[in-house]
Amino acid sequence: MVSQEAYPDIRLEREVHTLIRHGYKVTFVGKLRDRRGLVFGKKYENFKCIEVHIPSLVYSLLEPWLSRSVRRIKGILKRLRPDVVLAINPIAGIIVDRIGVPMAIDNREYFYHKVKYNPLFGIEGMALLRRFRYMMGTIRRRWIYRVRLIEVKLAERHPMIFPSPEAKQDFCCRFDINDSGVFVLKNYPSITEIRDIKTIKVRKNVSFIYVRIDLPSQPPSRNLNTTVNVLCSLANKYKVEVLVAGINYDVACFHGIGWLSLNELYEMLASVDYGLVSWDPHYIHWYFSPVKAYQYAVSGCVPVITDTLKSLVQDMRNLAIIVSPSDRGSFKMELKKTLEELITLNRDERISLRERVMHVARRKLIWENQEIELIECIKKAQ
Repeated sequence: MVSQEAYPDIRLEREVHTLIRHGYKVTFVGKLRDRRGLVFGKKYENFKCIEVHIPSLVYSLLEPWLSRSVRRIKGILKRLRPDVVLAINPIAGIIVDRIGVPMAIDNREYFYHKVKYNPLFGIEGMALLRRFRYMMGTIRRRWIYRVRLIEVKLAERHPMIFPSPEAKQDFCCRFDINDSGVFVLKNYPSITEIRDIKTIKVRKNVSFIYVRIDLPSQPPSRNLNTTVNVLCSLANKYKVEVLVAGINYDVACFHGIGWLSLNELYEMLASVDYGLVSWDPHYIHWYFSPVKAYQYAVSGCVPVITDTLKSLVQDMRNLAIIVSPSDRGSFKMELKKTLEELITLNRDERISLRERVMHVARRKLIWENQEIELIECIKKAQ
């Protein structure tokens, strides 16, 4: 496994867990974070890590940094002699493709749309230095894609994984790619992650939660401003508690609870009524498969989602609270009506709804139900 993303990471660890369960020995090659065991909190007998720092200039495909990284990783793979390499995201795919070993690619963010719809100047809430770095990153990604058409060239030679059926369909149709080598692996939680959460808990007041580290400066595709404004106005009339996991963010009825380990996060979600994925409508939502919505559902925290999140709507039509219409003009009015209805449900109704969502989600929206896609992708690459 050669990764553009740092380890540990939720999706990476699920992939490692699956591969080991199916008899593979796995070595992670890439950047390592301090927080090990982020997801499963245990060591694997057939898993090891080799830390490799890939300079940021490599992500711009600039020489001589790219060739140096290729030579370094080639030396590591020569010693490991892997049957197949799982490359995480297209830049890692470019490196491994140059080495010429069997490879599958987890294109977990659908690079084409990430490049196309990334605003050049960031967002208004950014500090000047952060805005400049954001702009340079956007220019870099656009240059890479226009010069290289990374995903297309890689998908012509290697099997590729996308995060949603909509992303797969768009990619195959847009670039005339045969879909026999293109797979889908959604961001479902593993049953191992939630084994310690047996029942839901109920707080004194109606509660919401948002899992994200980017408030208040969200990118346009994850803009929660309308939801923040609506909940703050409703808090003047009702007793409402809104938690923000990941940062310390205290504004009006919003209360930040900082970084949580995954076990701590699931324990917190099991005590909250509703989970927010009610971003302002955005056309790029069609290709999203946000992990937080599935984490909410399997914990008995009812997701509130915008109907432009088509992959979530497909999975959760009878589990989530779906806010529509999706046009911006009427979104705020519809959102306020929906949230007020949820707040005024009595305690027994909330408990019944949460329990139903949790039990159904734990049968349907689980990583193990789809992990065969990863195994089939790996086999196709060998």
